[in-house]
Amino acid sequence: MVRKKFTVIFCRHCESCSNIISNKKAIASSLSFKKTKFINKYWRQSLCTNKGIEQCVDGALFLKHILESCNLPFDIPMGGSVLPRALLTAVLTSYSLNVFINSLEKDSTKKTHNVSKIFRSLYIKEKLNYIDPKKSFIKSGKGQSGNLSSVEFSDSYALAINNVLENVEHDTIKPRKISLNPRFLEDIINGGEIKKDKETIKDVKKRRKSLIKSSYKKFELDVLPSIIEYWKNKGFHGVVLFVHGGFSRDAMNRQGDEPLHKNTKKKRLTKKNTDNVSFHKIEYKIVPDKNGKPQKNSKHKQLYQSFSRECNLQNNISIDNDAFLKIRPTILTSLNPLFDDVMGNCQYEFDKEKKNVKNISQRSIDELVSISKKGGKKTKKKYKRKKIYSKKTKKKYKKKYSKHNTLKKH
Repeated sequence: MVRKKFTVIFCRHCESCSNIISNKKAIASSLSFKKTKFINKYWRQSLCTNKGIEQCVDGALFLKHILESCNLPFDIPMGGSVLPRALLTAVLTSYSLNVFINSLEKDSTKKTHNVSKIFRSLYIKEKLNYIDPKKSFIKSGKGQSGNLSSVEFSDSYALAINNVLENVEHDTIKPRKISLNPRFLEDIINGGEIKKDKETIKDVKKRRKSLIKSSYKKFELDVLPSIIEYWKNKGFHGVVLFVHGGFSRDAMNRQGDEPLHKNTKKKRLTKKNTDNVSFHKIEYKIVPDKNGKPQKNSKHKQLYQSFSRECNLQNNISIDNDAFLKIRPTILTSLNPLFDDVMGNCQYEFDKEKKNVKNISQRSIDELVSISKKGGKKTKKKYKRKKIYSKKTKKKYKKKYSKHNTLKKH
């Protein structure tokens, strides 16, 4: 049997605006009047901080050595989740990687800038908390939070990131743009979050559940085969995916067809060692059928089975590289438009009409909460209060009605 190998490198996103605020401070601010920390922690789509941008630049050196050790090209396809912090990490890491590689190459003919756009994938987002508006999104398709984002909101943030990074450039090298193609997102579940004609509500709710779900098992069964088949036809044997902490732990703790380990002592990857911009690798083997063709997909069958896993690949690599230390300041200076923007200072909010991010000071916090929920303030339904009668009044009514009925009968 001929087995083919495909490598997937998982990278956790950089430090975001929600990582700065602890859970205790967020809960304490929920009791205050403004509730800014509570909103920034749970209710707003978080992007990269200034420290997170530096982590992405340093992650380019780690990724270069990892790709060389795996015999993968530097123009490898990259993808991310629906959440904007993973997409921005992918854009910044790929940009600094291209600048670093082109600075090492002496011949200008070897420089290649025609790299693929960053795609979005299903089931690789962050897990939901009890605060996230899961029920309201499944019912009406409205609502967003730090871990929950509709495709419509993700499109707007992707366009905002593309617009902000248009001014970033270094030696004719520009960052990759985020693609809005639904190939690995909405096409996997045969539809989006909006109800179309001749569709039932149950079908739309099922699609909404899958759009906000984080599951490595579903990714391995449904999304991974289409990713491998598409990029293998393009000539690539690997992919870099920018994911979140909960998903990366589930991916690295799973062994083949076995379920996830319930015992925390047996886990290979825990919360303590899932740092920002940490790299993990999984290799898959393709097992064809007797005729040499790939097997047909089914719900209870894995077409591509993993056979090796490695955690925290960046720990074996040192940043003390002379060539990288020379080019690092120039990369950071080229990213000054992002440092000076409100995105880097975590002072932004969603604005659908302008397809850009907007300063928080321009709008009040009440409007910010209504935008984050996308439905405004909910009005409670007015119910008429039922009259409560005592036992004596009930007895009187019973006697009256009983006498009236007896007289009618006679």
